[in-house]
Amino acid sequence: MLQCPLNFNAEFRFPKYTPIQEATMSDHTSEQTEEQRGDNFADACAAIAILALVVGTAVYWLAGMPS
Repeated sequence: MLQCPLNFNAEFRFPKYTPIQEATMSDHTSEQTEEQRGDNFADACAAIAILALVVGTAVYWLAGMPS
């Protein structure tokens, strides 16, 4: 007679419950140096300048098209 290799009588137990500790702002201290802030500001200004250049070019190109 063939027997199933799986044990269907196995018990299932949930893992022990441990409450999650809430994180506070003091746990996430990510202080930036003045140099990092300056780099971030320069990156933001460069991104805005590139977007303004692309939009300005598209507006200028579309404004010169005959209607």
